[in-house]
Amino acid sequence: MPRKIVALTFAAARRSELAGAWARLGFTQVGGAIALADGVTLDLFAADDPAGLGVEDLQARAFLAHFATRRTGVALLALSGRAEECGAARPEPLDGADCFVMLAPPREKSAPVHANGVSGLKNLVALAESPADHAEALAKLTGQREMLATSAGLEIRLDGETRLDVVTPLAFAFRFGAAPEFDSFRFAGLVFRVADLDATAVFLEKSGVEPKIQAGRLIAGPNEGPGVAVAFEQD
Repeated sequence: MPRKIVALTFAAARRSELAGAWARLGFTQVGGAIALADGVTLDLFAADDPAGLGVEDLQARAFLAHFATRRTGVALLALSGRAEECGAARPEPLDGADCFVMLAPPREKSAPVHANGVSGLKNLVALAESPADHAEALAKLTGQREMLATSAGLEIRLDGETRLDVVTPLAFAFRFGAAPEFDSFRFAGLVFRVADLDATAVFLEKSGVEPKIQAGRLIAGPNEGPGVAVAFEQD
């Protein structure tokens, strides 16, 4: 059975910059995290505030601290698991990539109203030179053996109506306008659900973000987001 995304942990050197980037995009932060109505949480971890996020696993915490001193972005993906799985699971790197994946229980958090109108996470987008090379590892981690292979890469449907896309740099640039530097694999883009795309655009413009429309999405751009390209789609 496909797993659900429980949380994405964003790491950076300074909390003020990380929190500021999410605030400009219209997300409400409570206790160092951003809760979405679909049950996904965006956690914020900063090297200058190591106590800000309580990560019990020492391996995961050490990795976050190391990641935060080097760059900003998604450092840890938590996927849903049964209680017995979570207790035994350890974070593991994804095919040598600069990110870790672990199993975690679902969180019971009420989601605030976000000024940008976001209700949930529609797509998590990863970059890879050869997406198919990661199919076996991703099937094991996500619990989803059925995935769609396209000319752009892989589409993996997860529980909770969120999809993980693993795409080539060319396909990523088509969707978001540019592809960042990466090694073997990198979580590099997020697409959020909104009810009114025009209202989201108005908010972003007032915040000084200057979004653009590309491939049917409202794009905030990689320089505006917290180490990832951020887009919004109307459902």
